[in-house]
Amino acid sequence: MGKRQLTTSRHSALSGDLHAPRTARSFVRTAIADWTPEALPAEITERLTHDATLLVSELVTNAVVHAGTTVELYCRLVAGETEGEEFASLVVEVSDDHPMRPLLPGDANTYATHGRGLQLVAAIAESWGISYHRDLKTVWFRLPIRSPGDLEVPVPAPRVEQLFQ
Repeated sequence: MGKRQLTTSRHSALSGDLHAPRTARSFVRTAIADWTPEALPAEITERLTHDATLLVSELVTNAVVHAGTTVELYCRLVAGETEGEEFASLVVEVSDDHPMRPLLPGDANTYATHGRGLQLVAAIAESWGISYHRDLKTVWFRLPIRSPGDLEVPVPAPRVEQLFQ
């Protein structure tokens, strides 16, 4: 069977200040709105937009707070077919110029008011990861874009105490 793929991407350089998360959310919303007609065979939903803007806000906030550098934001729509199966996903990458900062999900204590961003990313994204390079750290996530016929099975929400373990 053949393999075909369509990739459309957008890039933005953000200042490393407190306005960056808002700018990133707007950038992702605009990219998704522009790509909505291209997402066939899948359908871009409000839920995907909400999840993507929430997660990009978390990652850009981490970059601003912990790295304090400019932030590079890449957003890609990937759709195609492999071995007869159609797929589509949204991939978002957030890079900063501070590669030595460790990122560890779950370091927050129960009563902390911060430190749960990566736990949120892990809970919502289909997949996510961190890539370290010589002068750069990239944190990325992938959200699936479901086909209209796909049945999305509801997953029970974890109890609050499970989120903070």
